Amino acid sequence: ATATATATATAVVEGAAAARKKEDATATTTSSSNKNNKKLPNYHIIFSTSCSAQMHWESYVLFYHAFRVQQRGNVTRLLAGCSDVEAREQIAFYNAHIRTMSPDFHIHLTPDFSHVQHHEHEDKKEKYKYMNKPFSLHHWMEHVLGYNDDENTSTTNQHDDDIVFLIDPDMILLQPLTHDFTDPKYDNVIWVEQELSKQSSSASNSDRKIVRHGHPFSQQDGYLNSNWLDLNIAAITLDPTSPALSIAKRDGATHWNSGPPYILTARDAHRVAQLWTAYAPRVHQQFPKLFAEMYGYIIATAHLQLPHTFVKSLVVSTTTTTNREGWALVDQMPNDQICPFPEQNDVVTATLGGLFGLHYCKRYLLGRHTFWSKYRLRKDILDCAAPLLEVPDPSILLEHESAGPPPVQAIRKSQGNTWTPDVNTNLSARTVQREAFMLCGLITKTNEALEYYKRRACPEGTGNYSKVYNVHTDTG
Repeated sequence: ATATATATATAVVEGAAAARKKEDATATTTSSSNKNNKKLPNYHIIFSTSCSAQMHWESYVLFYHAFRVQQRGNVTRLLAGCSDVEAREQIAFYNAHIRTMSPDFHIHLTPDFSHVQHHEHEDKKEKYKYMNKPFSLHHWMEHVLGYNDDENTSTTNQHDDDIVFLIDPDMILLQPLTHDFTDPKYDNVIWVEQELSKQSSSASNSDRKIVRHGHPFSQQDGYLNSNWLDLNIAAITLDPTSPALSIAKRDGATHWNSGPPYILTARDAHRVAQLWTAYAPRVHQQFPKLFAEMYGYIIATAHLQLPHTFVKSLVVSTTTTTNREGWALVDQMPNDQICPFPEQNDVVTATLGGLFGLHYCKRYLLGRHTFWSKYRLRKDILDCAAPLLEVPDPSILLEHESAGPPPVQAIRKSQGNTWTPDVNTNLSARTVQREAFMLCGLITKTNEALEYYKRRACPEGTGNYSKVYNVHTDTG
């Protein structure tokens, strides 16, 4: 970021932090209670982004669905590396369109943390955009929650017992996130540890279904493996006796190979953030690839001896995964409930009550017409003149047996709609159903957010509500 942008961001952060601390102090005394009159902890749902146009629409969709499902607690977008102009634009947009949904929705500006030491040249930097996640989280915890790295571990913070949910911007909530899964409405949640399931659960392990100090939860990641154990962990932790060195690969899938959402107490989140910001750059030195920051998180939690309780069904994302996500809930749904995407009702809750969100980190496609990729979606989708997404015909969608992605943008621009896909993948019936679930869900839920925005932001007669935009055939 430029010096002026950093100064602007710092000023905004300091002013926002003061206001947030006042709000948090009020929330601490007015925190909602459950049916047993037990005080519930404050919630902080956090997600890290840049100031790009893509992150702009993704963030709005996330905020909208947090609003729609009535997510309890604060929801905060961490904005890294905004220029001076971008910072002003984001603040204005937030005041006009985000805070109006809920006063518990926030933005927090941070410097750009995405440039790290080059993995081959000590005197050079290289960009790894996901490095913003650990550093922005740490920045927020210092500037908003008031944590201090210089304090010893016995020092308490008024937010220690709060719950932090670290999620990704490309997530759509289907129901509110929680830290307490003991309510019977979560009986369909799918756990990695079978003894926590409805059939095996008992009063003796019910406390294991609650996030607490030393016991974080997370999604079991859909495609991570235990290859992080092949790294030089002693060099990453600067500790030849690190507890992370004693973890066996067979245990990775049970407690360590974590993915978002991550759910921790604020005290644990700060402990993790301190090490995560130290370890992630060192991981990148050895492993300058995608997932470097995720490996950094895992090694930090392993070093701190914070095994995670894995929930398979916090989100679904990877349709081809075998048994790591909540797809069993979707696989049992009849076709007529897959698309159009089901609205929340008693029947849907009985089936999908264990699933909390969609994570659109992959691309999704069926046939040669229906396609979703967050990278291919037009970046001006929030503009009043931009059409809504074309809704797939459910009678056709589930009849597909193959999928062909659109060609790269250069080919689309030159050939328009006359292209022939260079890849045509045959799909199993199960994969077709999962792809249809994601496609219908993402298109439906994105349209809902876009329509909500346009009806409030666009002058009368200027909003385009035509559902004709097709990502697959977009030649723009």
